[in-house]
Amino acid sequence: MVAVFQSIEPYMPLANFNVQIDEQLKARIETIAQRIHVGVDELVSSLIEDWLLRVAPDSPDVSEAEALLELRHDQAMKEALRGDLVPQDEFDAAFNAMLTDARQRQGLKR
Repeated sequence: MVAVFQSIEPYMPLANFNVQIDEQLKARIETIAQRIHVGVDELVSSLIEDWLLRVAPDSPDVSEAEALLELRHDQAMKEALRGDLVPQDEFDAAFNAMLTDARQRQGLKR
């Protein structure tokens, strides 16, 4: 597989990067790219860039809340890509229950 990296800096040229991966992983990447309507090279480049930004030693410190939010976002994206979505009526019921609970704890009425 060849990943073409688009630099964050617009004036930087693209570079080819050869990666050896097994056929199962390649098939998964191709399936996800097709499902979200992007090219394989674009998806691989984006995933690597996101990962590097998260683990770069010179990146700014993040709070625990930010790290948890990022983890939840990653998990939600994986669930959505697998098709594990909550039906709208279940989401609405859970959201309304959460609002009702919050209002009761604050002593507010509906």
